Amino acid sequence: MLNIKNTHVVVFIFFLSSIALFTTKFSFIAGTTRVLFSPDDKPAQHLIKLINNAQSKIHAAVYMLTNKKIANALVGAKRRQVDVQIITDQSCLESKYNHIGLLKRNAISVFVYPAKKMHNGKQSTGSLMHHKFALIDRKVWTGSFNWTHSANIRNQENVTVIDDPAVYARYAQQFERVKRRCFMHQTPKKKKIRRQSKRRRKRRSTRKQTKKRSRKNKPRSTQRAHMAYLLKRIRERIRAH
Repeated sequence: MLNIKNTHVVVFIFFLSSIALFTTKFSFIAGTTRVLFSPDDKPAQHLIKLINNAQSKIHAAVYMLTNKKIANALVGAKRRQVDVQIITDQSCLESKYNHIGLLKRNAISVFVYPAKKMHNGKQSTGSLMHHKFALIDRKVWTGSFNWTHSANIRNQENVTVIDDPAVYARYAQQFERVKRRCFMHQTPKKKKIRRQSKRRRKRRSTRKQTKKRSRKNKPRSTQRAHMAYLLKRIRERIRAH
C-alpha cells in the first residue's frame, strides 16, 4: 500500500517538475513575442520606436518603402552610426512615392532585387522580393506589413516581433542569401548646370532685343509689300509715257 502511494507521489512530483521545466524553457519566447495588427495597432509607430532605439544594426528586406517617417527614422539611425542595410524589390523603385533616394543620399546601403532576369540570352520576368522583415539589433520584425502609409492606416496587416536567438539567426542567414541575389542601387548623377557669366547673359539679352526691333521694322505682311512694289512699277510706267 505504501509503495503505491509513494509511486503516485513520485509521478505527481515528476509531472510538476516537467511543467516547471517547460515553462522555464519557453517563458523567454512567450514573454518577448509581440503581435500587432493594422490599422488597429498602428504598427508604423512601434517600428519607428524600434528603429530610434536601435544601437548596432538594422537589416531590412521590404517589398515597398514609401512611408517617409520610417525613411527618416532610418536616416536618423544611420547618423547614429548604426549599420543600416535595406533590400527592396525593383517595383519599389518604379513607385513615384518611394524614398530610396533619401536613403541613398544619406549613405544607406540599398540592394535591389531585379524584376527581370536573363535566361538563355533573353530577358524574362523574374520573381518578386516579397519579404517584409527586419533585423533590429537582436529582434526580428516580420509579417505582412509593408512600410507604407496605406499598410499602417488602411490595410489589414499583421506583425510579429520576436526576440529569440534561433529565429534571429535563421532570418539573418536568409537576409544575406537574398542580398547576394540583388544589385547595389546607384544614385543617378545630377546633370551639371553651367552658370552663365554676366557678359554672356548681357549678350543674349541684347540679341533678343535686336531681333524684336527687326521684327517691328519689317512690314506686317508680304502682301502689303508686294502691293507697294506694284504701285511703284505702275508710277514708273506712267512717267515713262
